[in-house]
Amino acid sequence: MISGIFFRQKGSGSENNAKAKGILEEKPSAVLYHDRLLLAGDNTDPYMGLPAVAPVSYDKDRLVACWIGEIYNRKELAEDITFDGDPVSKDDGALFLQLYDRYGESCVEKINGKFAFVLYDSVKDRFLLARDRFGMETLYYTVRDEYVAFSSTANGVLELTGRARELNPSAVGKFLLFNYNPGLDTFFKGVSRLAGAHFLRVENNEIHLKRYWQLEFHPEKGSESEVAENLLAQLRSAVSLRVDEDREPGIFLSGGMDSSTVVALAAEKAANQVNTFSYRCKAVSFDESEYARSMAKFTSSKHHEGEYSSDDVLRMPDIVRGMNEPFCDVGINIATCLLGKNAAGTDTQYILTGDGGDELFAGHPVYEADKVARFIDYIPRLFLLPVLILNIF
Repeated sequence: MISGIFFRQKGSGSENNAKAKGILEEKPSAVLYHDRLLLAGDNTDPYMGLPAVAPVSYDKDRLVACWIGEIYNRKELAEDITFDGDPVSKDDGALFLQLYDRYGESCVEKINGKFAFVLYDSVKDRFLLARDRFGMETLYYTVRDEYVAFSSTANGVLELTGRARELNPSAVGKFLLFNYNPGLDTFFKGVSRLAGAHFLRVENNEIHLKRYWQLEFHPEKGSESEVAENLLAQLRSAVSLRVDEDREPGIFLSGGMDSSTVVALAAEKAANQVNTFSYRCKAVSFDESEYARSMAKFTSSKHHEGEYSSDDVLRMPDIVRGMNEPFCDVGINIATCLLGKNAAGTDTQYILTGDGGDELFAGHPVYEADKVARFIDYIPRLFLLPVLILNIF
């Protein structure tokens, strides 16, 4: 996991020295670069499955970074900059530093992947935090007069600062209202979440948040069949980029449209038989395992099916320890944990899922309700009042 502190002022003020000295004594593997950037490279979070991430540097520490994630278009980018390293290796951090050296901040616009990073450019005296376009990798931070502390987890930030955990009532209120916490503040007062597709830059002791990418939708021209073919080509390309032919893939398979599409397209690209994982639920009305088995048979995957019973609710204390913030759907949390444990007992080296499909393709029932709600706006409130009273009582 990424974890560290950036001291906002040059020099060796007593408070900076005391903070750095304390962390360096507590974490012997931590390194202080240029008296500004302290990286705790041995920090891990076993509950969240986050391993230690070693810092990377370039040109005699002129650029120093801590990178977590994966670059899917690695080969293309390595050829573009004549990468000074092994283009086949998985050292994406080293590739990222050379991309930054060539293109500066705009290098993130060229990367197709998931990532979070911290970078210090000692020549420009510029500090950067950034996340990938959709915020697949987590990154939290807190800003103080003397420093910016950052980590892959909210707890990691609090441990670095040594400050007591203080509940943020605003985040609690939003969670109770919306069933999730929108926005960038967290349940811990003073700890913020860096948004996806954003930089946090510290330069000349001034802090700036900058968006580097914006999702846009444009009307698609062509017949329905042409649009369908184009969509299939885009999906095939996206899945193909994520399938690593040198590692054995695993896929969480529910049997629904989204995960089934990922399994079918991954099976086309994978060098070996893909592993699929699903669970059998004892509650018949919730059990979709037959659909998963059918899809696994259709794609000739190596299928692994686990059991989801009422006793698995007792796993919640361990699951909560692995969460940055509360999540309203307890059942999904437990199911994901079960699938992960099942996958960990196989030769699977990475996991693909169909998450996000319902949002991208309007699969949730709420989208149908939204269509109906538009017509309700035209009905005078006088006629709606009896309906509202009946719903209340």
